[in-house]
Amino acid sequence: MMDQFKEAFREEAYELLGELETSLLELEKEPDSADLIGRVFRAMHTLKGSSGMFGFDDINKLTHNIENVYDLVRGGKITVTSPLIDMTLRACDEVKKMIEPREEGDAGPDLEAALAISASFRAYLESQTAPSIPDAARSQGLPQVDESKNKDKDKDKDRNKTYRVSFRPAEDIFLSGTNPIMLLNEIHDLGLCHIVARTEQIPPLDEIDPEACYTGWEIMLTSGHDINAIRDVFIFVEDRCTLNIEEVPDDPWVEEGKEDRKLGEILVERGDISGSDLRKVLDSHKKIGEILVESGLVGAENVEAALVEQKHAREVKQRKQVTETAASIRVPAEKLDRLVNMVGELVTVQSRLSQISTQRNDPLLIQVAEEVERLMAELRDNTMSIRMLPIGS
Repeated sequence: MMDQFKEAFREEAYELLGELETSLLELEKEPDSADLIGRVFRAMHTLKGSSGMFGFDDINKLTHNIENVYDLVRGGKITVTSPLIDMTLRACDEVKKMIEPREEGDAGPDLEAALAISASFRAYLESQTAPSIPDAARSQGLPQVDESKNKDKDKDKDRNKTYRVSFRPAEDIFLSGTNPIMLLNEIHDLGLCHIVARTEQIPPLDEIDPEACYTGWEIMLTSGHDINAIRDVFIFVEDRCTLNIEEVPDDPWVEEGKEDRKLGEILVERGDISGSDLRKVLDSHKKIGEILVESGLVGAENVEAALVEQKHAREVKQRKQVTETAASIRVPAEKLDRLVNMVGELVTVQSRLSQISTQRNDPLLIQVAEEVERLMAELRDNTMSIRMLPIGS
């Protein structure tokens, strides 16, 4: 079964690489094209995710480094140059070699070339982003950080933005192997998040197709990440869902002493009711949500979604009023190395657990394996982000 999946990955990868090379050649002619930059980034993002999923770890590491560079290009922090295009084209050629089927006993392609390409991207990244760098980071061979940018990021922590996200998967999304709950977990990891399910499309029990998805979700997210980070969560399912992401303007209700947002105001802002309909029911002594549902002006699930948004706004306000003191510690580098090695071993064990759960087709075991996979991904990302900091012993 795994061989079947790997063959499907190879076919998709060859197609992606062909599209990627075309985009790169066009990008060389139009280096400021946001559309072409986005296409290159998405192709690398897809290659990275798919290769890691099917055990092509060397491809995963290589494309991860390239993706990091193009993420900065996409954010306007690095410009497209001819050397960057040439390096990326060489990387595409190398990935083609790495995905070729191997005969039994064949050790595969020499990875020295892939390691050299990865190193060239890291060097390019450092040369483009860090004019002044601590000597400690350079001596340890770690990614070099511009401290002024870190200060700007610290300021940005107080500039979190709130987004209203509507996610409606296609009914056949399960057939692509996608679990929407995993996507919601990724969104939840981006910041303060409240989610409400939209279940009005679920048919009667005797008409339900167990392989169809009838549920959608309304999400309120307050995060320091930009809108692109939210879109990236859904990058593998963008052709299998209806997705709407809207930034909610900063409002005075987050300031201390200001009143919380009213349910009616939220419903009007969301477009669920009109201002005139709201004024008609404000004189009643009943709760406004009950009146609107009873009168048929708005559905019960629209009111529930608005209540979740109201709760989210209240929590944002409360968090803004709490002063958090950040603390840092110094950890010997060898302890971090040991942590990284242990996480690597855990990833291998987790992969074996996922494979065994699939082979045995045990629903409970599969559920546990998926939860372990989610926690493992979070642990791995957090560990690697710690390891990449220049920390003295």
